[in-house]
Amino acid sequence: MLGQNRIDLKAKFDVLNHIISIEQNITYQNSSTDTLNVIYLNDWNNAYSTKITPLAKRFAEEFNTKFHFAKNDERGYTNIISIVDRQNSDLEYSRSKEHPDVIKV
Repeated sequence: MLGQNRIDLKAKFDVLNHIISIEQNITYQNSSTDTLNVIYLNDWNNAYSTKITPLAKRFAEEFNTKFHFAKNDERGYTNIISIVDRQNSDLEYSRSKEHPDVIKV
């Protein structure tokens, strides 16, 4: 499977509670000669989680106050339950306060 990267996901929509539950599988084939000990994933939905994310700051720079004045329940966010490897073993992951839309795995 050289050079084949793949993302598969299953989504369940709870329209009444405004929740989307997602199970996502990412297959990444490292085609370099370097060993990767860390990967970074973009979690764009979590960019909407607070008024101090880089996205929120960008909106403020453009004088877009709609996002800033939105209530917490009107903004999106991500709640990750687990990240596991192919053998279903838990992987460590984290987010930085400066970039809550990036996950370090």
